[in-house]
Amino acid sequence: MNVLLDVVCLCLVFVGALNWGLVAFNQNLVKSVDQILNNLFGTKLPIEKGVYMVVAAAAVYLVAVRTEWLVDAIANRV
Repeated sequence: MNVLLDVVCLCLVFVGALNWGLVAFNQNLVKSVDQILNNLFGTKLPIEKGVYMVVAAAAVYLVAVRTEWLVDAIANRV
């Protein structure tokens, strides 16, 4: 059990969820950071896509490896 990886993945998924909440109000934090960094460094790197890929990978990891959290939560509620 890698606690550090679990915490990092949970934080990434949390940030991704917050970003989706902001998208509902026409604000995209990831896109804003992407534009700021690309303007600051004068590049056109696909930072936004990279962030989305890392967040998606973290979510897949949590679903694939940590499903016992969900199973335990359901078992304790019944």
